[in-house]
Amino acid sequence: MKKMFVLITLFILLATTLACISDPAPKVTIGTEIVVTSVYRNSIGHTYCEGTIQNLTSYNVKFVKVLLKGYDSNGALVNNRAWYIDSDILYGKKSSTWSGFLDDPNGVIATCQASLESYRLAD
Repeated sequence: MKKMFVLITLFILLATTLACISDPAPKVTIGTEIVVTSVYRNSIGHTYCEGTIQNLTSYNVKFVKVLLKGYDSNGALVNNRAWYIDSDILYGKKSSTWSGFLDDPNGVIATCQASLESYRLAD
């Protein structure tokens, strides 16, 4: 009987500990509209992509990353990289700018596409 009590107590402690260390932030999906407004090259082998991101929901989010993908004129992926947007917090129903560059030493990137890579709910 005493062993059963100890086992039940250990189980409760383990379950409580796991509940405390799990991610308490609710998981929500935000809708965004991301537009590439400018693509240009510099003289040292980078293609720059700039644009805007609009949060279509009422959730405020932080640590927002945009994934940039650069394609050649045949549509083949040349390079990709994620960049944080310019705002610390992307408020609900608001927009922000973003910019980033892709390594392009051969100068073959013709187009740039952007998508939402990651974010966290703001406090």
